[in-house]
Amino acid sequence: MTDPESPPFRSLLVLPGHALNPRTGGGQRTGVFFNALKQLGPTEIVILRETPANGAEEFFPGHAGVHHICTPRFPSRQRGGLALLRANLERFTLIRREYAPDPEVTRQIHALLTPEHRLVAYRYIIAHAVAGLEDGQPATPPLFVDIDDRDEQKYQSAARRMFPAPIFWLFGKLVIPRLRQVVDACIRRASFVWIAAEEDRAGVAGLPHGVVPNVPFFDIPDDTPAPSTSQELLFVGTFLHRPNQDGARWFLRNCWPELHARHPQAVLRIVGLGNWGSLAAEFPDLGGVDYVGTVDEIGPEYARSRLVISPLFEGGGSKIKVIEACAFGRPVVASPHSLRGFGDSLPAAIPGARDAAEFIAACDAILSDPEQADTLGQSLRALQQREFSRQGVEQRIVDQIQDALAGSGRP
Repeated sequence: MTDPESPPFRSLLVLPGHALNPRTGGGQRTGVFFNALKQLGPTEIVILRETPANGAEEFFPGHAGVHHICTPRFPSRQRGGLALLRANLERFTLIRREYAPDPEVTRQIHALLTPEHRLVAYRYIIAHAVAGLEDGQPATPPLFVDIDDRDEQKYQSAARRMFPAPIFWLFGKLVIPRLRQVVDACIRRASFVWIAAEEDRAGVAGLPHGVVPNVPFFDIPDDTPAPSTSQELLFVGTFLHRPNQDGARWFLRNCWPELHARHPQAVLRIVGLGNWGSLAAEFPDLGGVDYVGTVDEIGPEYARSRLVISPLFEGGGSKIKVIEACAFGRPVVASPHSLRGFGDSLPAAIPGARDAAEFIAACDAILSDPEQADTLGQSLRALQQREFSRQGVEQRIVDQIQDALAGSGRP
């Protein structure tokens, strides 16, 4: 908490509309940053979206004001068909335009700033770019940017989905280096940046920065049943995130047939925002799979599972599904990539699976041994509470802000 005799501390948190959904990892990360900023003083919210976001105020209890700034850079609706193709082609070919400041957004944010505003915090590089503020400008407080996933990683994932291999190779040679230059230039206009994983430090070398891992945002009921009471495997992820699609397909193709043959009573539930049901047509002969898709609350899905799988092989940051499963006391079987961003202790405690044979063996062991399932779940829950609690990470953010401001010499 701030010293009551120090100057008033007011924050402005700027984010795109898609970072509001509490059913996504991005939305939960927004909540963590908001809670941390509130500890320092009144926090106002700026939402960048094509149209105002309905009900946004409810997502920020105790806010000091929610402001909607309309800009076409952040569409309100998910595009499809030719509109989506055109939007992606423009993203890939007009990169500098995508990351150029929107003068109207800049004007409106400047109009909100007062001498009491001690910092502006952004969720995502693109929000910082569109806002157009730079560190050191007159009447501009320090600018803190949560990078989360690097933008070039997201672009590569989208391009892999859209283009055949030769065009994707060309994309990697021509577009990604240009995008990296634009993103790096944008990051260097900030006072301080946050990343989600230790492994991402190379991308911010030489800049003031801090690591903020993804952590569960919700509270865990005390009456959560033990893993041994279930025979369900759980995969959690947003369908539109390409690494999630690829990971689910890989598991369905290479692991589930053998696992289901060994454990016919087991059920794999695939849960998350989007059209996961479309995978059913790709795997018509697979039994024991529930393509659940969107649910109102993800907590009950973890609570009803025996174990959680994370067969992801690309992407940045850290995988919130892994630490959420731990919070619910669920055993986890994960690829090495899925365990990035959580230091050394969590990967050492979770059965790693580098290939299909190791995934099958690890899942089989947990499905076959109820006592092992409960013991592993309890140890992962204790580790999460000790090292990756929401309260601990929120305090880390507060400490990083205070240290960064003190080091900058600004009041």
